[in-house]
Amino acid sequence: MPSAPRFRVTRGRVAIGVLVTLLVLLAGGQLILPAIAAKVVRDDLGDPGADVTVKAFPAWKMALGKVDSIDLRAGTVKRSDSELSDLLKRAKEVGRIDATIQAMDVGDFHLRDVRTHVEGGRVRASAQVTLADLQAMAPGGATLTALPAGSDGAPRFQVSVSVFGTQQQIPVAVSATEGKIEVAPDNALGAVFRLTVFQNDRLWIDGVRSSVAGQSVRMDVTGRLR
Repeated sequence: MPSAPRFRVTRGRVAIGVLVTLLVLLAGGQLILPAIAAKVVRDDLGDPGADVTVKAFPAWKMALGKVDSIDLRAGTVKRSDSELSDLLKRAKEVGRIDATIQAMDVGDFHLRDVRTHVEGGRVRASAQVTLADLQAMAPGGATLTALPAGSDGAPRFQVSVSVFGTQQQIPVAVSATEGKIEVAPDNALGAVFRLTVFQNDRLWIDGVRSSVAGQSVRMDVTGRLR
């Protein structure tokens, strides 16, 4: 009676089998993990309808929190100062980020048409803010009027405020100082009176510029993640 055929399992066949398995896992990971990561980004932004594309090769890097690039478009995003810090911390693990957000509230700031580019730890961001929103943040019922930017492009405003019953007009300038955004009188008093309007331990700001269009101001900020 003839014996059943025998198949020899060689090292070559084992190697091929392992290689095929790895390729299948890699291909599956490249399809599945980016989708999972995109959902995580939407959850972090608090916008389930955001259009998010996450890329990493190989995809398993995402399991270590490493991502090559993120491209996103979002509608409305509302984050607290601490939540913004968490987002900035995670951004350090991404090679490049390009984000466009229609409206973003961070703390007391109401920003519109927010555009952000992050690459190599450097940050370039711009946003539109209305004079009405800025005035709502001003203390003591002060009113604001946008002035032409300074020679260095720094935002400038005229603040009208009542001091001991007398209306005073004070020019102020916005600047990046020691990693923060500060507002100070645009005169000799600026060396004494300064007000920090934005500071985050995860972002060192080194430049602020602006342009005025009607009742809105376009703010451009540069800095680096830390």
